[in-house]
Amino acid sequence: MKKNLCLNIIVLLFPLCANSQSVDSLSLYQSAITFISADLDILQKEVAVSGIAYDLDCFMFIDSVKNSSLEEILHEKQDKPTPDVYSSILDRNFNKLSPQTEYSIFFSRIKDGFFLAQVYRLQEYGKSVNYESVINTALQQYYYMFVLNQEQKIKKVFRMKID
Repeated sequence: MKKNLCLNIIVLLFPLCANSQSVDSLSLYQSAITFISADLDILQKEVAVSGIAYDLDCFMFIDSVKNSSLEEILHEKQDKPTPDVYSSILDRNFNKLSPQTEYSIFFSRIKDGFFLAQVYRLQEYGKSVNYESVINTALQQYYYMFVLNQEQKIKKVFRMKID
């Protein structure tokens, strides 16, 4: 009887937990887009977001977090790549390509207290959210690292512009 009760509680609470994680991820990605839009002085309607969470490079931020616990995590992430995965949160909740699209954003998964974003200013004729084609044809590139606090809110942001 106790075993069935525990199983029922787990079955009932799992969707609530999964949903709260989705809401947290959604709000973090939304906060990141708001920050990026303000930082680059662009309108959010000019931004298309890929529906895939990519295993983005973080090596360029390692010097920015020297002598912190995040340095070891970034080294470990670089040494152990993970596959890119479809994200229903990214795919369903953010802009796709449109005539107003000027930038494509590619996010990483939110993991180990941080997540990454790569922002590409697109050429007029080659608008895409296909990572491979965008990285080779973009006019400008911006890399962001969003560091989270204990409450899973954005605590600090690092940015690099690549020309």
